Amino acid sequence: MTVTPEEKYYVHARPEMLQFVPNTAEKVLDIGCSEGRFGELLKNRQTTEVWGVEPHTASAKFADRRLDNVYVGTVEENIDYLPNAYFDVITCNDVLEHMADPSSVLTLLYQKLVPGGCVVASLPNMRYWETLYQLIFKKDWEYTSCGILDRTHLRFFTQKSMNRLFTDAGYEVERLEGINQYGAHRRFPFHWVTLGWGLGWLRDASYFQFACVAKKPTDGVNSASVPQLAVANL
Repeated sequence: MTVTPEEKYYVHARPEMLQFVPNTAEKVLDIGCSEGRFGELLKNRQTTEVWGVEPHTASAKFADRRLDNVYVGTVEENIDYLPNAYFDVITCNDVLEHMADPSSVLTLLYQKLVPGGCVVASLPNMRYWETLYQLIFKKDWEYTSCGILDRTHLRFFTQKSMNRLFTDAGYEVERLEGINQYGAHRRFPFHWVTLGWGLGWLRDASYFQFACVAKKPTDGVNSASVPQLAVANL
């Protein structure tokens, strides 16, 4: 049976994101867990308890067979059911861009992490070469059924704004790495430019997505929520 691009969101296991989840994590919360395949990979790799949150009811039913605890609905709808200071890792694989206010969600999730815990997320790269080519040379911005310009995306990010998204929410960004580097060199010489510029100004354009590991400080204090004191000029 042919799987549509939309259905791939729910069946793709995202094995490339496993490397970013510590193998010591004992309790993991997977936001947008789809059918639970990523959590299943984690449970096969290590001894861990995996919870999931999934708004797509049919996918949540499959996830319930694979994970330890699954909530149906958005993370905002279920945030009060999730225990505070409980999870070592919270994963957000290609979900933050679908949210109206991802910064507020990250602030809510901050309370669910143990001190020193982390959010592991993947986000599409707005500066990917194909998107730049369409915008600059084709003078177009055409939404599609999947990919970076997925019509269900509400927010768009670059590597720099991804870093800012997490730091503004009080996290310490430990890793921010390009993933899924597609073979653009076979289709358009623009790829050669992105890799060949000495300063690497367009090097990030070769990555379809970025993976981020953002840590909650061990003191548990969210700097984004602490009032900043004015400093007098001496």
